Amino acid sequence: MLYGCSSGDEASNAQPGEVAQKLTFAVASSALVNERVRATGRVVPREVVSVASPAEGDRLIQILVDEGEVVQIGQIVARLDPTYAKIALEKSRSQMASAHLRMQSASKDLSRSSGLDEPGLLSGEDQAHREDAHALAAKSLSDAQLDVSTAAHRLSDRTLRAPASGIVIQRLGRVGDVNQAAQPVITIARNGMMEIDAVASSSIVRRLRQGTQAEITLDSGERVTGTVRLISPQVDPRNGLAHVRITLPGNLRSSAFGLAQVEFLLPVSARLAVPAQAIIQGTDGTFVSLIDKNNRLKTVRVHTGATGGGVTEIRDGILAGARVVVAGEGLALDGDKVVPVPMKSTRNAK
Repeated sequence: MLYGCSSGDEASNAQPGEVAQKLTFAVASSALVNERVRATGRVVPREVVSVASPAEGDRLIQILVDEGEVVQIGQIVARLDPTYAKIALEKSRSQMASAHLRMQSASKDLSRSSGLDEPGLLSGEDQAHREDAHALAAKSLSDAQLDVSTAAHRLSDRTLRAPASGIVIQRLGRVGDVNQAAQPVITIARNGMMEIDAVASSSIVRRLRQGTQAEITLDSGERVTGTVRLISPQVDPRNGLAHVRITLPGNLRSSAFGLAQVEFLLPVSARLAVPAQAIIQGTDGTFVSLIDKNNRLKTVRVHTGATGGGVTEIRDGILAGARVVVAGEGLALDGDKVVPVPMKSTRNAK
């Protein structure tokens, strides 16, 4: 069995003619093992804001940003055709002019009635009718003036601006489109924050907590580390799956959109464990090499459990206190005399 180099004082117990190899060992002991459980997910924006036309009938004449671009709050992202706004303004002005004429007529009628208050000249019903007509004309004129102001403002700014800084994730509009009211033209990931929307079985989700660490492999092959932000309380009754949101590094861009493989790191109770590099994967099983009390090498089969944090759980095959080989120099075979060299530290050991 070939091991990497180690260091330490040699104390050979070899028989005459027998050359002892130096092997670094660690003691099998209780350790906390981060169990890894897998799930699938996809990269999504944490919060989405939309840019939409303020009114129905606006035609897009220019879109100034592409998907993946970073935008700043207030930045112009699209322009609208002013034709319909001009037509709306002219119509509002015409309606205001008509309302003004009706107001003048109602004012004259009401003014004339004030000189006809002698008995028999004007009935109370006619007077009330003229007052109601004047009030209605005044309201119509006020409404028309407001419509003109709104139409003028709509014409004055034929641009759409980003309501927040972030990353453009979708271009929904096309140049030439006539939009419905509030129909989104583009969508933006606020502040460029991305996260993973993962789905996992309810048995896994019950073991998760806010802050649980997760290792994520993106479609691009990039590996990043995130933490659980939100655990949905709802479980799909059809498949027993629930959603989990995982925060991602702030420098991740929308080009990373796609599927992702997730490994949650779940701490378990202290169990017998050895350094992960001590594990030997063979064609017929899993093994470790032991150094017995006579400093001779022996390979034994083991049954392993979770691996994490640099250690692997041992469920059976060896006992606590066993000296397991983690590195060495040269080639050593079962039964060979070796020079044991203690490992400097054992990660997570208790």
